[in-house]
Amino acid sequence: MNVVLLYMDALHDGGYPRDIRWLAGALARQGLSVSLAANPGTHQDGLDSITLANPEDFASLARGADVVHVWMLFVPGQFSVWRTIGSDVPLVVSPAAQLLPAHLKKRWWKKMPYLLGMQPTLLRHRPVAHLFSEAERPAAPRWLHTSRYFEASLGVFPASVEPGPVIDPRDYLLFFGRNDVYQKGIDILLRAYADASRAGLDIPLIIAGRHHGDSASVLRALIADLGVDRRVQLLGEVPEESKNQLIQRARCLVFLSRWDGPPRPIRDAIALGTPVIVSRETTLGGLVDTAGAGRQVNLDVHNVAAALLETQDDATIELWSNGVHALLGDLTWDRVAERYVSGYRLAAGPA
Repeated sequence: MNVVLLYMDALHDGGYPRDIRWLAGALARQGLSVSLAANPGTHQDGLDSITLANPEDFASLARGADVVHVWMLFVPGQFSVWRTIGSDVPLVVSPAAQLLPAHLKKRWWKKMPYLLGMQPTLLRHRPVAHLFSEAERPAAPRWLHTSRYFEASLGVFPASVEPGPVIDPRDYLLFFGRNDVYQKGIDILLRAYADASRAGLDIPLIIAGRHHGDSASVLRALIADLGVDRRVQLLGEVPEESKNQLIQRARCLVFLSRWDGPPRPIRDAIALGTPVIVSRETTLGGLVDTAGAGRQVNLDVHNVAAALLETQDDATIELWSNGVHALLGDLTWDRVAERYVSGYRLAAGPA
């Protein structure tokens, strides 16, 4: 099968670019002939046996493809590239959680005209939707005009723990990631943590990662208002060499995004054997729940507080840790790539 991927930022630094590179390499290991159309860049890890092309060559590549897979909806300039391909080319579109309601509400005045402008092209193609999880499913018929979809997550990267200083306290709950208070649900986490503390939770909470806008002052004020300033540590940005140690030593990672593609910190926690409490909207909640690798929670304070209280039980943590190891085996890049291959076969088959 000849597959052409389009993601213009794929050779740049960052989370999704690295994911698409590693996925492309894993697809090639499945026996597919894989081409990747992307702007020039310096990052090419994971791209063994992959044909690289500039976006201006995408249309000619697409004419000879069995399936074309386009990543992201709101990458500037990308729609003008893929809208030119013929409607006879089987098309897979990955919205990458960008159609989740909370995402669309942010700067809707920019996104809606752009999304509405895509509708004639999407109606013509009737693509297969690639979804990270069932959380995205309601958006497929509404915005992508398709009832055909497949679910496939992203893989877990190998992780190792570098020697470094001991991080205290040794027994703590952790949020790690960009401190975007709204998107990452840190406001919900802190309110739930305050409620759980009043109900007897006796485990400190660390919030780590680079600040986002005025997040440092917002979080400090919220922590003080909730009366948990003696129990919550704002660690700020953590050096890369200490990041894995911090995650591995945590009792549980808590990640409550209002929207997200499979967040890298959750996948890092899985790689390191750390249980997770996650929202459905992280698009990893269903997998975590099925594997018993932690807890999927609704984005309400009461539900999150109940899950936080569970972390005090050592037997529960041990059970969740066993589930993490099971989920890790299911999220190797080669296992993940098998699901994409099945989705491509769906797209290449009868509509």
